[in-house]
Parts: sequence; structure tokens; C-alpha cells
Amino acid sequence: MWVIAEQVRGDIPAVCLEIIGQARKLADDLGVPVEVVLLGNGISDQVDLLFFAGADLVHLGDAPEFDGYQSEIFT
Repeated sequence: MWVIAEQVRGDIPAVCLEIIGQARKLADDLGVPVEVVLLGNGISDQVDLLFFAGADLVHLGDAPEFDGYQSEIFT
């Protein structure tokens, strides 16, 4: 099960953590892992929080190109 997490100025909103928690419950029922994707700049310190919320695996894209929303990069 995949979750695309959002971050706002380097912080993950509480609603994203709640979604990961709900994904964890559903994934446990289905017997599948929870994988979270997080894109941003200077956000690697947020990874532990995603694991605490219920992620089994975090796919992190931490680069200056992800600083602020840029439609060409994010699509």
C-alpha cells in the first residue's frame, strides 16, 4: 500500500500521519507493507516520524529541485 506524504516547509502535517496510520491498519488486514513517498528539500530528518506513524519503507526524494511546488518536476 502506497501513501504520498506531503510536507509544508519541511514539516509533515498531522493529517498525513493520520493517513499513514489508517493505511497501516488496512495494510495489516491485507498482509501488505506500507510504503510512503516524501519529496522535498532538507526533509531527511522527517523520515523517522513516517516510520513512527506506521510506514514500513520510505522513499525519500530530498533535493533542492523539490524546494517549493514546481509543476514540471512534481508531475
